[in-house]
Amino acid sequence: MRLMRSRKGLIGGGIVAAAIMLWVLVRPGDQVTDETGFSSSNGADPRENGQSHEREDGPARVAPADPRIRARDPEVRALARTLRERIESARTEREGAEASAPPDELRSLVATGGSSINGNPDAPGRLDPVYIREAVRELQPLIAECYELALEEDDTLAGRLVLEFDIEGEPEVGGVVEDSAIADESTLTHPTLDECVRETIYTLELPAPEGGGMVHVRYPFTFSREGSEEDGT
Repeated sequence: MRLMRSRKGLIGGGIVAAAIMLWVLVRPGDQVTDETGFSSSNGADPRENGQSHEREDGPARVAPADPRIRARDPEVRALARTLRERIESARTEREGAEASAPPDELRSLVATGGSSINGNPDAPGRLDPVYIREAVRELQPLIAECYELALEEDDTLAGRLVLEFDIEGEPEVGGVVEDSAIADESTLTHPTLDECVRETIYTLELPAPEGGGMVHVRYPFTFSREGSEEDGT
């Protein structure tokens, strides 16, 4: 699994910066895709609509940018590292319990969403797409600040940025964003904005995927200085 570090959804509010009203919107049709291949449109349960979306390889890698972004990195990364260590410890304990459990108990674990009985740590998990969207929305002030920083360098910036990130964890510990990247399909890329958004997503607070494992998320943002309406795409 690639580790591509960095820093949330429908930002329908605006903030005033240098007398400019800034809006960050997520348009309809947003996809939250887990690694089982199911997609959700506008927060619907992906298992109900039967859609699938294949992850695209080769997302753009962005170099570190504004020092104001990097200032919070050590603390964020230290917390994430501690959480990952707890996740790994809990996963090891769970896998040991599954390996030694009687057949009836193993069937119960699988029936309630436990990861595969072979203890594969890369097995796909499950996390409610609606919950992910709500959690990302809580980061709207930070995402707006990212846009402000980028506008200081280029006041013509506008467009669509698609962020990909992985969430993994263990139920008794919690979830953590492990990887993040800017997708190639993004129409808006800027070193400061890209790095800031990727770093911000690491502060996302989420429960662990059901039964452990990993969930892959694709989350689009639309940025505009003058405001933008949802286009129904």
